[in-house]
Amino acid sequence: MLLKKENKLKPLDFPLLVCTLIIVCFGIVMVFSASYYSAQIESGNSLAYVTKQIYGAVLGFAAMIMVSRIDYDFLKRNAKLFLIICFIMLILVLIPGIGINRNGARRWLGFGTSFSFQPAEIAKFGLILFLASSMSNRQKKLKKFRTGLLPYGIILACLSGLILLQPNLSMVICLGIIWFGMMFAGGIPIRQIVFMMALGFVAVLVLAFGAGYRKSRMTTFLDPWSDASNKGYQIIQSLYSIASGGLFGTGLGNSRQKMLFLPYGESDFIFAIIAEELGFIGIILYFGLCLFLFWRGIKIALTCDDMFGSLVATGVVASISSQVALNVAVAVKLVPTTGLTLPFISAGLTSLVVMMCNVGLLLNISRHCSPRRRDS
Repeated sequence: MLLKKENKLKPLDFPLLVCTLIIVCFGIVMVFSASYYSAQIESGNSLAYVTKQIYGAVLGFAAMIMVSRIDYDFLKRNAKLFLIICFIMLILVLIPGIGINRNGARRWLGFGTSFSFQPAEIAKFGLILFLASSMSNRQKKLKKFRTGLLPYGIILACLSGLILLQPNLSMVICLGIIWFGMMFAGGIPIRQIVFMMALGFVAVLVLAFGAGYRKSRMTTFLDPWSDASNKGYQIIQSLYSIASGGLFGTGLGNSRQKMLFLPYGESDFIFAIIAEELGFIGIILYFGLCLFLFWRGIKIALTCDDMFGSLVATGVVASISSQVALNVAVAVKLVPTTGLTLPFISAGLTSLVVMMCNVGLLLNISRHCSPRRRDS
């Protein structure tokens, strides 16, 4: 059956659910604060972004609850099919007339600007479920390179190749982090993982400097003030925003950089607006919520009754935490601009729904944990 029978369900991880809802509500407040001025200028409707965010939160909550109740064995049995569907969508997005092109990137499927989504986001789902299902069924073969790490490396390479054609290097990096985390949790020998990490690092460097626009982005990252009015403008404005926040911030709604100085302040660079308005204290509180969410996810992975659920939880935690880390690193100029959203916070309906579905998976798995160990 698609849905579980109620009499067989264990209580879901209520602290995880509450923490997620708090972060989502915080995101709605910050999207409104960061976007109302630019939304008024762009569309004449200051509530344009926050209305969409609230809509995404409602849809995301419904999707999260639905995913939390999907039959556990159904997910495991159909993981391969789901990955195949992800491959098909990644191919479709590259076909002219089907994939949606924005700013020179072909990353979206949908219907114009009214409804669209990134198949690469869903591909993270597909990779997590497939790896967890396959590795839990082939535990005795994981120690050998040819039957363990190699076939999973080929699958990662195929997914990454399709996503690079969009192009979207930052999403490939996220997939790689998920993959390495699950390989480690699945029992792949450390020496094999280290070898693949070295290859992956070299590959990222080659890709980063191989394409002209990526090389330009790397040069701008190293010295944004060399082109402060053009390519370095966004990151410089982000740093100004963060520096203005100080310890307690300028106050909710009082950001200056959101007055059309910082591009994408409601989405990719919303962390900078949070730092400006709520200061260091606000950032610490946000990080505290994130760490609590990650801790609950790790506890679920450690206390799950079987390997499949444990690996899925590991992949989900790696997915969310890596995206938080990369988004924050971009805002404070630790890595080049990636275009990744801040999970649960940045404006974007599909991003929010996908992230809440991730939590739905954790809640689903929490029903298969030992209650004593989980709550300890």
